[in-house]
Amino acid sequence: MKFTVQVPELRGAAPVRIGNVYPCRGGRPASLGYMHILIAIAGERFPQGQTGLFLTVNRDGEPVGVTQYGMHVVTDWTPVGFVDGLDDLELTIRAE
Repeated sequence: MKFTVQVPELRGAAPVRIGNVYPCRGGRPASLGYMHILIAIAGERFPQGQTGLFLTVNRDGEPVGVTQYGMHVVTDWTPVGFVDGLDDLELTIRAE
């Protein structure tokens, strides 16, 4: 799996949706230009509400990790891009 990164500059505020790309904040990932891609929104897992599930990619679009944040935090973030078609992705789990 690899993502082609075509993000020229920061954009204005946008609604939170599957496929949004956000810059990593703070620490080594931020200094290396890593980005979080919102891949799913989980249900009422935590007392404060829904949880955003993210795939972390480097500047070359290669996956380097995963993380999660409460959606109440994500609503304040400004996306830097969007992954087309991610919200329509459907995978099959099967026995080998």
